[in-house]
Amino acid sequence: MPLVVTTMAIRAHLRDVRQGKPVFLWAFLKDPAERRRLFRSGLKDFGKVFIVACVLDTVYQTWVLKSFYPAEMLVVAVVCAIVPYFLVRGPITRIVHLLRHKSP
Repeated sequence: MPLVVTTMAIRAHLRDVRQGKPVFLWAFLKDPAERRRLFRSGLKDFGKVFIVACVLDTVYQTWVLKSFYPAEMLVVAVVCAIVPYFLVRGPITRIVHLLRHKSP
């Protein structure tokens, strides 16, 4: 699951960099006029990550545990998907930004 989340975070950040968008959290906190657009964009990105995490955990639970625990699925989706997504997305944006400005 962390590999899938990392891949999705990198793709989202590369898309933002190509479109010239600022770092998501910084722009959300700094620019009140852009908050609504950023919130919708964020829900779209985070929603995809959350759904993938829920599906992967559901498959795991039914295959390995032979049962399904919805509350556990939600906790796992948040801890194993949303938290790493935020942790990966910020540094990736900064690295890509630095690499793009170093190249001539």
